[in-house]
This record gives sequence, structure tokens and C-alpha cells, in this order.
Amino acid sequence: MNVLWIAGWYPNQTEPYSGDFVQRHAQAASLYHTITVLFVTRDAGGIATRDIRIENTRQGALSERKVYYYSRLASIPLVGKIFSYLKYESLLKKELKKYFAENGKPDLIHFYIGMRAGAIGTWVRKLKVPYVVSEQWTGFLPEGQPHFNTLPSLFKTGWRSLIHNASGIHAVSASLENAIRQLTNTNLKTALIPNVVNTTIFFPVNKSPDSVLKLVHITSLLDYQKNTKDILLALALLKQRSILFHLDVFGLVKPEYRDLVATLGISNEVVFHNEKSQEELASYFSQADGLIIYSRFETFGCVIIEALACGTPVIASDIAVLHENIENGRDGLFAKAEDPRALAGRLEWLATNRSVFKRDEIAKGCAAKYNYQTVGKMFADWYKEVLAK
Repeated sequence: MNVLWIAGWYPNQTEPYSGDFVQRHAQAASLYHTITVLFVTRDAGGIATRDIRIENTRQGALSERKVYYYSRLASIPLVGKIFSYLKYESLLKKELKKYFAENGKPDLIHFYIGMRAGAIGTWVRKLKVPYVVSEQWTGFLPEGQPHFNTLPSLFKTGWRSLIHNASGIHAVSASLENAIRQLTNTNLKTALIPNVVNTTIFFPVNKSPDSVLKLVHITSLLDYQKNTKDILLALALLKQRSILFHLDVFGLVKPEYRDLVATLGISNEVVFHNEKSQEELASYFSQADGLIIYSRFETFGCVIIEALACGTPVIASDIAVLHENIENGRDGLFAKAEDPRALAGRLEWLATNRSVFKRDEIAKGCAAKYNYQTVGKMFADWYKEVLAK
């Protein structure tokens, strides 16, 4: 089966880690079918090009075509966005026509992150090729910030039309599925296919006992979502209780957090790092006693299964979506959301009860559920079901 993916997010020269989970899904799906990924992206900074640049790569049954177009930032942001989107739409249509001319019609088109491509949904439907849509954006969730309802009408209308006319929808969690259903009032069956973890990178290793509680947290500039501040407040409470700990924080961090760490007196215990590759993160996960994910909302949380694949338990905010991938007491602990004292209490318990978690069992269970072959087969079965209709 030939499946054409139109990706809204994908790793690229301008954003190396953007949508890396989309790429991993494409790799998993390509174990069973021929997958071609088409990704068109703006290069406002001229990092890859000052004109138009095309990159083609191929690995096994997966082909990737990345199209960069230069569109500098305008003095009036809205005007710049409009011109950029028109250029995006034009290039995407051009690339689709090229694909069809060279390869014929694919058996299926797969929109992965449909928001940007929603405006060409009507044009794609004229091609008489069935299509499906995958989503992972937190903006669909009721708590999401920014939220879907704050978007311009053009994007909302285009996306809803794309969803209503799709042959199938895919979400990575039941929480996201319910949110999409509420926004679209559609009864179209949704395929629940989780994210995938690379077990050749994330796997358990022998960990030496240590009196210091070693913790890891992945953050971003989406601070309201990740709630890094409450984690730092909880750690300050740990220090007051004479608990020895060390936290490595990875990702883009607001400058005020470095000041907050100093104010709280935990500068010696907290180290900030830039974004890292999966290989680099794995070395920290495998030696950590716990990953902290204290988000206010998530659609899945890829770092959860990456930590679990290393045998590392997860200390998480007690929100519904995280219960889909973490079992309290077996491979993680839950703390009341937005409550630094509650989080500090769970971390204090972990400091003296690390042996409760069986790291090899955690890793084995995670690998069985989220490996490439298993998830790829789920995509293959879904495609077969969609086309059978």
C-alpha cells in the first residue's frame, strides 16, 4: 500500500526537534507500507534558504520530502502570516501535483496535524483519494492554551471541514479523542494509536545506588502547560526537609526561572540544559530515579514512555490523560496537580522507597506496548479498516 503523508510538523533544519514524534510514527508505519512524507515549512530566518529549497531522503520504505520557503517576518505580523500561508498553500499544491504526476494516486492520504493543511482539504477531496487525519495538538483540549477557539475563523472552518470529510481520525489518547469529538460534534470512529519509543535508544542499564535523588524534567517555553515553576517550589520544600536531590532540566527555559532557582536557594541542585537529542536524553533518563512531568494538560507525553523504556518511574500530575500511560505504584506516582506541597510529598516518599519500582519490569512492559512493530501494525490495521469501507 502506498500512503502519502502531509505533515504539519516534522523535524527540519529550522526546528530540529519539532514533530519528531510524527517522524517516529512514519517510521513505524513504513515497516508495513510504503510511506512518503511531504512537509512544507516556512524559513523566516533564512536558515536553510533565502528562496526555496527541497530536501529528499529515503530509508527503507520511508521517503521524506521537505520543502523550505523563505518568507521574512513582516512589520505587521498578521500581514506576514497571510502572505506566508498563501505561499505555503501554493507550494503544497504544487508538490502534490508533482507527486501524482510521478507516482499516480496513492491508496490513501494521511494528514498528520491537519490544521495548516486544512485549507486545501476541498482541493484534495477533488482528487477522489480517501484520507485520514492524525492530531496531537494540545490546543484541542478544554484546558489548552492557546486554544483552538482562539484561532482565526479560516483555520477553524478549514480544519472542521477536513475532519468531517475524513475517512478516519487518529488520536494518541482518549482525552484527545474526547476533546476532538466535542469540537466537531462528529461520531466518526477514532483510532487510538499511541506514540512510539525507540528501544534501541531508550533501554535500562545498571544503575548504581546513590544517596542523592536524581530527577529529570523536560520543559519548554510553553510554561503554563509544563508548570515548571511548581516543580521548583516543590524542590525548595524538599531541601527544607534535608532531602538530597539533583534535577536536570532540559529545554528552552524562561530567564526568570534561573532567578527563581537562586531565590529559592537550590542553584546547586538544579542544572538547566538546552534541548538535547534522544541519545543524549537517554543517558540521563537511564541514571535518573524519576522523571517529573507536572503538566496542567497533555495529549500524551512522549517523554513518559521514553523514561519508562529506561525503567525510570514517572512522578506526574494527577490529570486524566497521564493515567492512560502510567500506573500508580507500578511505574509511577501521581501528585495533586498545581500543588507543590503534594508534589514534594511524593518526591520525599520516592527518596526513601526507590527500590519499590522494578526497573527491568517497567522497561519490559513499556517496550512491549510502544515499540515500532506494535505501533506500526496498529497503523496498518487502521489503514486496512479505513479502505475496507
